[in-house]
Amino acid sequence: MNKVIFMGRLTDDPEIKTFERNGETKKCAQYCLAVPRDYTKDKTDFFRCVTFQPRNVAFVQKYFKKGQRVLVEGQMLTDSYTNAEGQKINTCEVMVQRQEFADGKKDEDSD
Repeated sequence: MNKVIFMGRLTDDPEIKTFERNGETKKCAQYCLAVPRDYTKDKTDFFRCVTFQPRNVAFVQKYFKKGQRVLVEGQMLTDSYTNAEGQKINTCEVMVQRQEFADGKKDEDSD
């Protein structure tokens, strides 16, 4: 079984991409999640997160902003490619199936 759950902060505002597949216009949402390691305060891991589910894309586009703490659940995908300099590059990303806010609702009167 390939299932991961991460809680971290968005490093930037999400990116929404539009593309064509089988004659249909589709969207995907991409964002980077900074996840601190529990056993040390000096280390943080960064994970690229991607979702193609229309409901998830719409939620990300409407609500996710840089700095928010979110919880994501999905599958870890790994791949590799050879760059222009001939070096093998390994990649990993989370294919998000479920996502939600990890912080409570902000008090609108406080700053």
